[in-house]
Amino acid sequence: MSFQDAARDFESKVEGMMKTITKAVLPLQRKSYECCVKCFDNSREELDTIGKCIQECQAPAEAFGDRLRQEMQTFQNQISGCQQSCHNKFSMAFSDAKEEVKRNEIQSHMESCAVTCFSDVVPQLDEMKQRMLQLVTKQLQQP
Repeated sequence: MSFQDAARDFESKVEGMMKTITKAVLPLQRKSYECCVKCFDNSREELDTIGKCIQECQAPAEAFGDRLRQEMQTFQNQISGCQQSCHNKFSMAFSDAKEEVKRNEIQSHMESCAVTCFSDVVPQLDEMKQRMLQLVTKQLQQP
């Protein structure tokens, strides 16, 4: 599999995971918005009270969003670090190679290494999805 194919395949898997998580988080967002509306109903003109109430209502959804961003950043860091390692592993040999055939061979090894970076983290996507879905469920169960 080429690097571009591996990247597209990985991106497709990430998009599928994000679609599932986004659908699962909709009830949490709804709960947050409904709570915010109640803030206005319960505290007619107390601006500070309304503001604090809204912040409390939005806290679970914001915490979820922060956690999701952290998880995605971890994946990005893993892939970037792995790909940088591949580059470091082969770049000197590539620079030193004089013949086109040898350079192509080294380039092929470098791409193969980079493809492995994607395949190594794919199993972790399902684990992350499960963690996020469990977090949504936990957040929804809180009053």
